[in-house]
Amino acid sequence: MKRPLGASGASFTAAPLPDPTGAYTSAARERSGTLRLRTADTFFKRLLGLHAGRPPAPDEALLIQPCNAVHTFFLRYAIDVVFLDTSGAQLRCIHRLPPRCWAAQRGARSVIELPAGYCKRHPDYLVHIHAALRLRVSPRLPA
Repeated sequence: MKRPLGASGASFTAAPLPDPTGAYTSAARERSGTLRLRTADTFFKRLLGLHAGRPPAPDEALLIQPCNAVHTFFLRYAIDVVFLDTSGAQLRCIHRLPPRCWAAQRGARSVIELPAGYCKRHPDYLVHIHAALRLRVSPRLPA
């Protein structure tokens, strides 16, 4: 939505409006590349991973840590997988890991599982992952 600014005729593009809960809609987050992270940091959560629930939304990812290997044996859909070391640097990215496969990376400390195609749609996916990790560690306080 463009709105004029004063007599100069300059305009700006308004950001998407937040929904009543204060969060942007899933479609707006997907366009911007913003990620919501679910965390699997206990043995049981890591064991279940994405198998436990519905497929991730286009703007949702699963952080598994500690972890250096994943499988898609019982998934019905492909996923993008990003392996990170202890400092958060990317060691490997696998685009569209199909069902009934596994992948491992020596030296990985954590794994991010994303919807298939996320990394191709967002060439700066690592920036979005790091932003989501920072928010997870130090979430913004309500105003």
